[in-house]
Amino acid sequence: MSTGSKKVIIKFQDGRIWFNSSTSIEIHASNLPVDNCTLTSRPFYWEIMPKNFDKTNGTLEVIINSFEPEVSSDWIGTTPKYKITSISFLNLNWEDFSLFLSSYNKEAKLGMPSSSSRLHSSQFHEITLTQKVRLADLRFERGYVSFTKLFRWASDEQTIKVHNQHIIPQLKLLLPYLIKLLKKKTINVQLKIGRENGKTTYINASSSDIDKINQESLQVIKVFQLDHARKKLHDIDIKNIFNPPPHIIDDILLGNIDSFEKELLFSILTKEEVRNKYQLNLLSTLLSDQQKLFLTIDPQFGFVFRIEGAEMSHYIWELVNSHATYIWSFPKDLPPDNQLRRIEEEFAVLSQHGRNYYKGYFENSDALFLNIVNHTTTHNPMLDQFNRWRMRVEGLLV
Repeated sequence: MSTGSKKVIIKFQDGRIWFNSSTSIEIHASNLPVDNCTLTSRPFYWEIMPKNFDKTNGTLEVIINSFEPEVSSDWIGTTPKYKITSISFLNLNWEDFSLFLSSYNKEAKLGMPSSSSRLHSSQFHEITLTQKVRLADLRFERGYVSFTKLFRWASDEQTIKVHNQHIIPQLKLLLPYLIKLLKKKTINVQLKIGRENGKTTYINASSSDIDKINQESLQVIKVFQLDHARKKLHDIDIKNIFNPPPHIIDDILLGNIDSFEKELLFSILTKEEVRNKYQLNLLSTLLSDQQKLFLTIDPQFGFVFRIEGAEMSHYIWELVNSHATYIWSFPKDLPPDNQLRRIEEEFAVLSQHGRNYYKGYFENSDALFLNIVNHTTTHNPMLDQFNRWRMRVEGLLV
């Protein structure tokens, strides 16, 4: 492996960095803060460009060109020309690195590598730009948002990705909620752009605005949809589906709760034509600025909106593609924590037995009411079925 403009792909697996199938170094022989974090157990690949190599001590300095390189199933790698004993990543930031971690502590971020002064040669320079982007112009994918930008030195537009593990495609449907969360319609994106010999070598994008979309603003209702997980949990009574016992998750996927919920959420979401766009947008405007948005995975993907009425507290479950809206209503004198626990129990029944069973199973009481508002579809342009649905729902939010 020689330094220069050649890009190579390295592999991370089993606590080692692999240059090919037989040549590797320990992950501790890098400048990554691995004493304060744990990398995901799944193998992953980075595309790098060697910048400097010290033959005396075998230290290789590289910049990262891509965190998502195209890798074939028969990855071969590259054979280094000289023995490499350590590797330093020069342009790595926390936002990108954290996507490959299953756990970390607060010291990990402080131990991130800083750029080497060797980067700042007459041939290389780093540009820092701030780009303002409208939320409506962002593309929402699994684990990142993206937008395109044409730089003055380039002939083609480039796709810029801002990573965040909590981003999912369906959040695009809830722009009113995101605008309320961020308190603005645009975000600021900081771009660090490496340029060498007139060419762009890397673009690192980050945004403190996108960072606000996190576990504090989104809460996943954690229930199990994978078939092999269901078999292992068949005889186990899990009532608290927001916080399932960690040892259960360890038994299933040999990982911790953070990596499990991320893998589960991102692996089962599929791109579908959205039926309930208008319903979701309306409900997101009714959600208070301080209220979390809940996501459901099972029995179907959807959103739960907690909305305070004058007399009652309401939990409204709206699916991305379904014909009904479920509204659970609690008396206001019941503490929010107790409401949440009861909703968890209701979803546990829904998940196990399905919605048809649940409709017959549920009985209204003074402590909890259920109303189901069905959607009516029609091709008659004279009938405004959405407004009929809206008036019915708003009439129940007492």
